[in-house]
Amino acid sequence: YKEMKKSIVNAKAAQRRKSNDNFAYGLPVDYERTYTTLAAELQAFYRFMTEPSTLTQEDPIRPATAQIYHRHAKLFLGWFLNTYQESITNDAASTSIYALIPSKDKESAQSFIDFILWLRRERNISDAYEANLLRGLIKFLKFRFSKESETDASYGGLTFTDIPLIKELRKLHRTASQKSHVAAKSSDEQKKWLSWPEFLMVIQKTKEETMTKIES
Repeated sequence: YKEMKKSIVNAKAAQRRKSNDNFAYGLPVDYERTYTTLAAELQAFYRFMTEPSTLTQEDPIRPATAQIYHRHAKLFLGWFLNTYQESITNDAASTSIYALIPSKDKESAQSFIDFILWLRRERNISDAYEANLLRGLIKFLKFRFSKESETDASYGGLTFTDIPLIKELRKLHRTASQKSHVAAKSSDEQKKWLSWPEFLMVIQKTKEETMTKIES
């Protein structure tokens, strides 16, 4: 409603958007046209997360969560392509995650570490966001190395324990998660709630609009 006032619940994020001209660093909106191979692989990644498969080693996750992890992958890939474009020799259409992340060795974690360090420095991300982002990137790496892992997690053990790269990112995630539990919230929770007069106004407006629709 026009009468409702706008509230900024996360001042850091709002300031970041205003002060940084290069805020969007992920894959471009129309990346499917340029990066056709990557687009197909990202679609397969979404199915990997949401549909049962012999390669997943885990139960499917909710589509809403999968969409977040899918976005995390696109953010990393966009940053990676922009940062390491001089070392990428393939044309855009044939660029593949299997070429961008060729090795499962722990040394391959450096690009992901650089990505996190860049986000800390340039985006001032919170510990909670970092933990959530790493969770998505770990899921992405599980998809990337799903055909190379021979872990059997049928009896409740950790999945993909034979992929050193994933083990390295799990360490980062564990540290970020621990920090997020004790860190102050980056959003002002009080600003997420309506005042009592605002609530009554919303109810009244809803009632008026409903009656108008009924009468028409």
